[in-house]
Amino acid sequence: MRRATLLSPMGTASEVCLLGLRMTSEHPRYRLFQSLLDPHAAMTIAIRVQLSPSVVDTKYVAVTPRAAMLFGYQDPAELEGQYTSLVHYLDDLQRTRLRSTVRALGLAEAVEQYETRIVHRSGEVKRVFKHVEQRQIDDRMVWIASYEPVDVRRPFQPPPLPATVPEEALHLFFGWACVAEVEALVRLSQAMGSSLPSYLSGWHSWQHTTDGGPESGPTLGALLRHARLAKALSLRQAIHHIAHTTGQSLSREHLSNVECGHKMPSLALLRALAVAFDLPYAVLFAHAIEHAMASVRAYLQVYPEHLRSVERFFHTARQSRFTGWRWLHFHLLAPRRPGDASDRPNASPPGNPAGGC
Repeated sequence: MRRATLLSPMGTASEVCLLGLRMTSEHPRYRLFQSLLDPHAAMTIAIRVQLSPSVVDTKYVAVTPRAAMLFGYQDPAELEGQYTSLVHYLDDLQRTRLRSTVRALGLAEAVEQYETRIVHRSGEVKRVFKHVEQRQIDDRMVWIASYEPVDVRRPFQPPPLPATVPEEALHLFFGWACVAEVEALVRLSQAMGSSLPSYLSGWHSWQHTTDGGPESGPTLGALLRHARLAKALSLRQAIHHIAHTTGQSLSREHLSNVECGHKMPSLALLRALAVAFDLPYAVLFAHAIEHAMASVRAYLQVYPEHLRSVERFFHTARQSRFTGWRWLHFHLLAPRRPGDASDRPNASPPGNPAGGC
C-alpha cells in the first residue's frame, strides 16, 4: 500500500521512505542500492527528494558501517534517512549542487573526485576526499559516493565553481533551497532580530502595498554586510576571501556599493557571495527579487493606473525570456512627474526589438 511518511533524522533503514513506498530491507530497490556498495569501504548512496515546490534535498538511503563511523554514528541505520545537506558544510554543498547540475546536463563527467567537508555528529567539521558517481536509476537521480581521509596539513582545495550554470536547470534539479538553507534562513532571521521576510508570501504580498515593501526586514546589502562582519573581514579582506573561495574577482568599491544598496549584484556574483559568506543563495536571491519589486512599486506609486499593464508585461516577459532588466530598472527609477510624457524613454531595451519584449 502506498503511503507517504515524514521521517525523523534518526529514522532507521527499515523506515526509509522512497517514492512514497515504505522501503524495508526486503524491498527490491533497497537491495539494489546495497548491492552497489562495497561493505568494506566508506560508501553512501543518496537520492534526490523534493520536499515542496521550492525545497529539494538529497537523502541517504544506503550507508556502509565505515561511512557511518566517519560521520560519527555506530550504526548505518542512524545515518540512513538523514538529509545530506544537514551533514555537509553549507559552502561546499552549494558548490556540489552546481557541479551536480552541470553533470546532469552532460556538461561534466558523471564521475568526479574532490575534497569536501562533512559535519560529524559531534558538530566537528571534517575534511574528506570524495569520489562521487551520479547516475539515473529508473526515475531517480542517485549519487554513489566513497570517502577517504585527507592530509589536513595541506590547504583545503574545494572543487571549482562551474563557469556557467543555467539558472533554470539548477532550480529544476535542486529547487530554490535545501533543508540546511531553510534552517540557516530561520537562524539568520532570529540572529538579526526580525521575523521571516514578508516577500516569502509571494506576489500578492506586495502588489497591493504602497509603503515600499518589508521595511522591517534587512536589505540585501545589510544582509551581506552583516555576514562579512560576522567573519571579521574588512572590505579589502572580503574581496580577497571571495576571490580565493570562488574565483570571482571584484573591487572593494563595487562590494561597498552593493552593501550600501547603490548597485545590485549579477546572478553570478550573488551566487559567489552566497558561497563566500556561507549564506543560503535562495535568501540572497529573494532579497534581490524584493529589490526589483520595490522598483516596480515605486513606478506604480507614480502611475497607479498602469497596474494591469505591468502585470501583463511580466507575464509576457516571462513567456518571451525578456533580457533588458537593467535598462528597465534604470528607467523605472528615473525621476518623473505624472503626465510628463517628454521624460519617458523611447529607446528599446538592449537585446529586445522595439515595441516588444
